[in-house]
Amino acid sequence: NFPHHQGQDFLFRPPIIPAVLSIELLFSNSISYMPLILLSLTCWQLQHLSERWNNKFLSSLIIPAIILVPVFRYWGQLPYADIPVAGLWIFLIHIAIQNPKSKRSIWLLGCFAGLVFLTKYVFIYAIGLSCWLFLKDKSRTRAVIFLQGWFTIASPFLLFYFITQGDPLAALSPQTNFAIDSAISVVGEHDGSIWWEHLISQISIFGVIGFFIGVYRLYFEYHDEMKEILVLLLPLIILHIFILDFGTERYHTPWIALMLCICIAGLPISNTKLNLKNQFEPRNNLICAFMILLVITSNISTIDEEIETSERYIPLRLDLF
Repeated sequence: NFPHHQGQDFLFRPPIIPAVLSIELLFSNSISYMPLILLSLTCWQLQHLSERWNNKFLSSLIIPAIILVPVFRYWGQLPYADIPVAGLWIFLIHIAIQNPKSKRSIWLLGCFAGLVFLTKYVFIYAIGLSCWLFLKDKSRTRAVIFLQGWFTIASPFLLFYFITQGDPLAALSPQTNFAIDSAISVVGEHDGSIWWEHLISQISIFGVIGFFIGVYRLYFEYHDEMKEILVLLLPLIILHIFILDFGTERYHTPWIALMLCICIAGLPISNTKLNLKNQFEPRNNLICAFMILLVITSNISTIDEEIETSERYIPLRLDLF
């Protein structure tokens, strides 16, 4: 027995995170460590992506930067999908920007796109990568292989709901109905200005400026990779700004993670991939550290409030499992 939610009389939430959290429930009666493990894996993915554009020293700055962002620090200790889906989405980007050519790598790209979808349904949009591959190649070969990978992961989920509910997309109906209503009418107070306020509350205007500096650098030095990033980033932002009439700070985790990676790529320090044995200029390191502090200083004051809120909220959330 469980309470009805969003008018549905069956469990329709994305299955990946509950399945991962259930591993800890096998050994204990609470969920304490798995969210922190997922947060750590997300940070590792961010550093891994950053190392594609920077040296290891510079890339390591992403870890303290992301942990000190309030939305990651707070929701990273709770059993929600928003933090791990950011890590999976970053991993998807990392695979896509490598422009996979082999059948296996394209199939894996489709598999990971399906995995992100089953972590949070809004990422079903990533199936559109098949259209991008078709347009870019002027051939359907890679697009078909990508779709094969996507359906390899998603088809058991779709088949389950077809058997149990008579509709393979039954679990998506609350979100899709809301998205359609949001697109043709106003069903909530969330709009572009609120989206912007949420973003600024997390990384400040300095983080946004740093992001555009990083975009400028990557556009000229990694032009093809920047195009792949925009193909995955822009539709997601358009969905949340112009279509969906609901949103909170935790919905920003994917693009905040990406923005900080790109922000670090644009910091005023040598961005060549140097060996760790090489000597770094102390002056540039101080400038780099100062830029990071500008982004995170305004967030430190919220820690006590977040701890108090989480102590009240975590038991309530666990009651739902």
